[in-house]
Amino acid sequence: IFGMKGHIGDIAWSLCSRVDIFFVNAFVGISGVGCYSLAVSLAEYSWFLSSPLIASTAPIISGATRENAIALTAKASRHVIFISFATVLVILLTVPWLIPVIYGKEYLSSVMPLILLLPGMVFGRAILPNYITGHLGAPHVPTVITLVNAAIYLPLSFFMIKYYGINGAAIASTVFYILQFFLMLIFFLCHTRIRMFEVLVIRWSDLRDYKPITAASDYMIRKYETARRMVCRVSAKGNK
Repeated sequence: IFGMKGHIGDIAWSLCSRVDIFFVNAFVGISGVGCYSLAVSLAEYSWFLSSPLIASTAPIISGATRENAIALTAKASRHVIFISFATVLVILLTVPWLIPVIYGKEYLSSVMPLILLLPGMVFGRAILPNYITGHLGAPHVPTVITLVNAAIYLPLSFFMIKYYGINGAAIASTVFYILQFFLMLIFFLCHTRIRMFEVLVIRWSDLRDYKPITAASDYMIRKYETARRMVCRVSAKGNK
C-alpha cells in the first residue's frame, strides 16, 4: 500500500512528461515532434549533475532525526538548485549556437523551445520528495500534488500546443515543473516552519563543499602537466 501511494504519482508524472509529444504530433506534425524532442533531450541534460545528489541523499534523509533531516534537505535543495541553475546557464550560452552546426539548419526550430524549457529545468529535479516520502512516510502527499498539477497541466498543454505549437508545449512544461516544485515547497515550509530562502538560495558557506572537487581537479591538472613534461623530455632525447 505504501508503494502504491507513490506509484500513482509516478505514473501521473510520467504521463505529464510525455503527453505533450502526442499533442505536438496531433497539432504540429512529425517535424514538430522531431524538433521538440531534441529540445527536451538537450534541456534534460541540466539534470545530469544534480540527479546523483538527489539519489545519494535519499537514504540519509530517511534515517536521520527530524532536525538533521530538515537541515540536510534544505542544504541539499540549495545545492541542487545551484547546480541546476549553473548547468542551465551553460546550456543557454552554448547549445542554441551548436544546434544548427551539429544537427543542421532543419533543427533551428528547436532553439526557442529549448530556451523556454530551461527555467523549468532549474526546478524540475527536487529533493523535497525525499523528505516527504522517505522521512515523513507520506508518499501520498507528492502523489496528490502531482495529480493536482496534472489537472492544471493537461488542459494547459492541450491549449498551448494547439495555438502556439512547440513553443507553447515548452511553456506549458515549464509551468508544470515550476508549479510542482513550489507546491512541494509550500508543504515542506508549512511542516518544518523554516524560511523559504533557506531552501532556495545557496549560502557562501555551502560553497566550501565544492573544495574537494576543485582540489581533485587541481591534482589531475598537475598530474597531466607532469606526464606531458615527461613525454616531451623522452621525445627530445629520442630526437637527439
